[in-house]
Amino acid sequence: MTATKTIVRGFTLFEMLAVIVILGIIAAIIAPRFLGGGEAARRKATGITLQTVKSAIELYQFETGKYPESFQDLLNKKYIKEKDTVDAWGEPFTYKRTPGAAQKFELYSYGSSEGPDTPPEQRISVWDL
Repeated sequence: MTATKTIVRGFTLFEMLAVIVILGIIAAIIAPRFLGGGEAARRKATGITLQTVKSAIELYQFETGKYPESFQDLLNKKYIKEKDTVDAWGEPFTYKRTPGAAQKFELYSYGSSEGPDTPPEQRISVWDL
């Protein structure tokens, strides 16, 4: 009587772990887009960038004695980088000088990709952070 050997082919533990890791990475990238967790992260990132730009504006004022007319003044003198002029949605920040007002300038993001149509209460102002 002869014994027959059956070869059972399957996946190794390493192959299974590799597939699980790849699926986890894909889920981590895709899930926030569908679950809406990205909105809070965008608002937080925008607030941080607004604080950075506010500090640059105040440093500019301290060093020159006047507030910048636009972001271009800050860019020309390298107080900020081009990436600091847009929010987490890729929309440009709004900067306006307001002489005579309590706050010498306005600096805010519309807080979404809706732009000027965004209701004022949804805007992210540097003074509300």
